[in-house]
Amino acid sequence: MTTNGLPTRLFDLLPHRLERFGDYTLLAAKENGDWKTYSTQQVQEIIDTLSANLLSLGLSAGDYSPTGADKVAMLSANRPEWVFVDLACQQAGLILCPIYPTTNPRELEFIFNDAEVKCVFAGSEDLYEKIISVSPHVPSLKHIFCFDEVTGAASWTQLQQQPTAASSSRFATSQATYTAAPFGHYYLYQWHHRCS
Repeated sequence: MTTNGLPTRLFDLLPHRLERFGDYTLLAAKENGDWKTYSTQQVQEIIDTLSANLLSLGLSAGDYSPTGADKVAMLSANRPEWVFVDLACQQAGLILCPIYPTTNPRELEFIFNDAEVKCVFAGSEDLYEKIISVSPHVPSLKHIFCFDEVTGAASWTQLQQQPTAASSSRFATSQATYTAAPFGHYYLYQWHHRCS
């Protein structure tokens, strides 16, 4: 979606860039000591597939409101998968709750329950184990995926196969971020992008 030829939603930047500038390296990261690059077209395809498969899991944008849309959490250090999940959630109308990897289990449980998180992405084995430790106390949590290969964990790459749902085109809240405050309180900040 564009206004005056400019994208109005973050995930619209990729097709806009492809159309105006062509395909080129958009992201790069070191994996096992070697640089791995992702072109704009590759990132767009990953996001399209991921967003469709998140919807096929039964996650929903609901009425596109902060309380009506399903929440997806992510605990991870910076990496390309972080960008993929962020943009895929926005494209699917889901609300992403990024959480600091250093968040302790008690705080994690509170955030998951307060946001009613249904799906979580973990960046590594230690973060996956932290999520597993609180998952019995989070009734809303239905899906846990890990970016790194972890024995017994569902890999996020499962969501890169056979998309079965179409993405939506009307969005409001794009991200909900919890910030710790003194005395055990938390503040919820909601980030929005324009819906035209």
